[in-house]
Amino acid sequence: MINLLPTEEKKRILNEYRFRVLTFSFYMIGVCFCIAGIALLPSYFLVSLKENIANQKFIYITSLPVSQPDKETMGVIKDINTKISTINDIETKKFLVLENAFDQVILQKMPDIKIIELGFNINKDGAKEISVRGFAPNRERLLIFRQALESDSSFVKVDLPISNFVKEKNINFNLTLISA
Repeated sequence: MINLLPTEEKKRILNEYRFRVLTFSFYMIGVCFCIAGIALLPSYFLVSLKENIANQKFIYITSLPVSQPDKETMGVIKDINTKISTINDIETKKFLVLENAFDQVILQKMPDIKIIELGFNINKDGAKEISVRGFAPNRERLLIFRQALESDSSFVKVDLPISNFVKEKNINFNLTLISA
């Protein structure tokens, strides 16, 4: 088929086509925004209504008079606060002693002795017992470890049962320390 349109006419028709496509695209985008706006209106009204209700409740609650606690209630509050601070002080001091004792055990430990478990207990007499469970390569190293703990002034008594010395090598030991 032969094209009888001149080149200038072809360019003008192509520009008109592009203008129509661009106009239609903007029109469709506008329609989409209008539909989205209409779809969001109920949510907007619901949120603004809830905000108004919340503001009214806030104003009502803040306008209520606040009653002052009486002397009896204040006395009970002070008593409870004193008890809580006493308990907190006791717990802090207990764990401070515990931390210092564990530090001393770890400082006295030789590199070839492995500590598997550290435990803490307060016995019937009120003495603080630290139990150490571990692994020593031989009797000599275990004995040196026990003597190092005995020479430490943090511990009153070091109890290492003789049954821990039955094996000559690869000894699993249980040690009990009484802290000062």
